[in-house]
Amino acid sequence: MNLVLSENRLLRIGSMTIFYIAQGLPISLFLYAINAWLADNGQSAGAVAAIIATVYMPWSFKCFAAAPR
Repeated sequence: MNLVLSENRLLRIGSMTIFYIAQGLPISLFLYAINAWLADNGQSAGAVAAIIATVYMPWSFKCFAAAPR
């Protein structure tokens, strides 16, 4: 079996699938699990919203960092 990405289509697709899942895990953790955990532990809706807004701030300003100069 040839384990070179440029020559093995299944290996390319598998690698990209793994990278895509690894990219989505941290954001989904904050999107669902942390919200539920904070709410179950008695945090107010405002406190949960403030934490989530702080976590998402880098994604909010990503368009300015990647803008052409």
